Amino acid sequence: MDSDMQDPPHVSFDLVKKWEEGYDVVYAQRRSRRDSILKRITANVFYRLLDKLADVDIPRNTGDFRLLDRRVVKQLNKFREHNRFLRGLVSYVGFKQTGVLFDRDKRLSGKTGYPLKRMVKFAIDGLLGFSWTPIRLITKLGYFISLLSFIGIIYAIAMKFLRPDVTVPGWTFIVISILFIGGIQLVTLGVLGNYIGRIYTESQNRPLYIIENVYRSNKSRKG
Repeated sequence: MDSDMQDPPHVSFDLVKKWEEGYDVVYAQRRSRRDSILKRITANVFYRLLDKLADVDIPRNTGDFRLLDRRVVKQLNKFREHNRFLRGLVSYVGFKQTGVLFDRDKRLSGKTGYPLKRMVKFAIDGLLGFSWTPIRLITKLGYFISLLSFIGIIYAIAMKFLRPDVTVPGWTFIVISILFIGGIQLVTLGVLGNYIGRIYTESQNRPLYIIENVYRSNKSRKG
């Protein structure tokens, strides 16, 4: 909960009620927010990017104002990452989750702890921690540029024989060479990025699965 009173304390009672109904994670979801125009725009862009690119489902318009059951906290404590994106980790561990809508008030005092520079860093941490999409986009861009260079080669050869009078000597070869080399470089970066991404994933050492409940039978087995 933010200490500047933007998150109304009375919402905590609603979170507890949902927890008593059996939910393990109850997050406060902003129905409206009385922030600056820049803050609203950047927050909207941030959540849309996460929704499209992240590999986990992170609820929109939510912050760190939430209630976590003890067993969820125990699972989160098992993550040994230094750059933790808590909102992504909470979604990653699963369990039974729900939201409580509320209207976010204006800040009563102080300044924002998230200026534009810090918000950009926060968004990068979220995307790099829970998305392979940037690496995939780089690889696809490399393939696309390489394809353009091959089409350019075919076009240049055809024009050389069909319309030699309209071609500029040397220019076509230079442009196609730049496109081809650039495409190969992007594909190579994409392949390297995939290997580095796998190393990064292994270094995070996240559990492959989370055990929510263990059911045991009291009946003795007869062997």
